[in-house]
Amino acid sequence: MFNVLGIVYLFIAAVTASANDRTSTPGPSSIFLWARLQTKTDPYWNRHAEYDDSLVAFIASHAFPGARVQLGNVPASQLEAMCEYPFIYSQSISALEENELTQVAEYLRRGGFLFIDLCRNIQVNPDPDKVLETHVARLRTEFPELTLRTVETSHPAYSLFFVLKDRPIPSAGTHGRAYPLYAFELQGRTIAIMAMNGFQCTWSGYAKIDGRKSALATAAVQTATNIYLYALTR
Repeated sequence: MFNVLGIVYLFIAAVTASANDRTSTPGPSSIFLWARLQTKTDPYWNRHAEYDDSLVAFIASHAFPGARVQLGNVPASQLEAMCEYPFIYSQSISALEENELTQVAEYLRRGGFLFIDLCRNIQVNPDPDKVLETHVARLRTEFPELTLRTVETSHPAYSLFFVLKDRPIPSAGTHGRAYPLYAFELQGRTIAIMAMNGFQCTWSGYAKIDGRKSALATAAVQTATNIYLYALTR
């Protein structure tokens, strides 16, 4: 393990553009930043959000000890607000309005990163495979060259900070099937990783990470930690 604060500092660049032509770009800072994507039409955008504090506290205490934490919700329609965060967490982007999708796409073009963590409750997402297809189709309206690939077990998402035994971790949701992680790529650059095994379900009601810790919940937050750090160092 290593302290990534030094890595984060390396990403900080002085802004030299004039006030008239300056545009925001998503970039890491010396504080630990975590945002959840807020959408207008998805009633589940804040699914399990009551556990965000616990998740962020876990990541910060292990990877960013002593750092100031900034946790927030960021509207998908507000590009400048999204660009304050190098990493944005989302339950799904399949229900984004067209304007929201356009703004999210521009955020990704500027170097931002999405971690899409599908809830595995069958009442929320009855067909995970269909949701994956929808995500690919919607993103390809903005990025025709988008490619989807299965994240290999040797990927940093499984070992960058925490070395995970199960790759991927088993599903905690009501579908039962264990899916791999999926990477959305533009010309070899990963702009998003999608998890379909219900990490948020695992670290919330299924197995609380505050109090009664379980191996599955721990693996879920460890994977989230790895993905966050990968987003900063890719």
